[in-house]
Amino acid sequence: MARKSESKNNDKTELMRIKDEVAGSRLLVLLCVSIAYIFLLMFLHNAITGITHIVLAFAALKVIFFVSIGLLVLAIIFFIVRRSKKVDEELKVFTSTNVLATFIVFLLASALVYKYDVSAIKLLYVAIPVWFIIYMIYKMYIRDFFTVTLSCTIGIAVLFFMYHVSLTATGVTGSFFSTFKPAQPVLIILFVLIAALFCFLAAKAKKNKGFLFKDDKIKIAAANANYVPIYIAPAITAVLLLVSFAYSQVLFYGIFLLAAFWLIMFIYYTYSMMKK
Repeated sequence: MARKSESKNNDKTELMRIKDEVAGSRLLVLLCVSIAYIFLLMFLHNAITGITHIVLAFAALKVIFFVSIGLLVLAIIFFIVRRSKKVDEELKVFTSTNVLATFIVFLLASALVYKYDVSAIKLLYVAIPVWFIIYMIYKMYIRDFFTVTLSCTIGIAVLFFMYHVSLTATGVTGSFFSTFKPAQPVLIILFVLIAALFCFLAAKAKKNKGFLFKDDKIKIAAANANYVPIYIAPAITAVLLLVSFAYSQVLFYGIFLLAAFWLIMFIYYTYSMMKK
């Protein structure tokens, strides 16, 4: 009996080791793809903003966009075939879900570059690394930190978008009263409802031991999670959006506030994970 128990423990240890190696390989593949795409964007940016190869660069934008459509079609076919055959992908480096998600992001990025060229390229210098960091956190950290990271990322994106829209509409960092005066009550109600919905879903997940719904696979936190950090990020975002109607400069500083909160959470969850 002792030998059987020892053999089972060894098998579990070996399986965990293989899973860690597979997860590391997946991260490495995505990192290589991300770096390659960033270098491609750098080449296109230099070609467009430089004196030479401008025509070639704009032609390359079209080629990349249509190639990304073709790759997404192949990814969808790959996803359907894998799912129809019910292939066990737990120990595979290239899973149908990861491949599909990667090429969806690739298509969206290529479409932005195709539409807005230089300005979109600058944005993707940040967006591509952020995409990799979110995926890394999803694979390596507990689900609580992934939920916090996703909430902070969405909050920062919303704040940046609203700040940019306000600045473009007014030409100065003034108030949203002049920019969105007709739609102001609707936007306020919308912000409050979104924050309330998020809190409601988080409360449901707390009752379901981290799962969003009963008998579901969508997990947003561990069974014994501390939900305070999960509530903080959307709360900060909602408050900043409401205050911004009086002073939109709050949006600019709010971006750094949410980024600082995420950094604190990164240190906290990394320390917690190392203790275990």
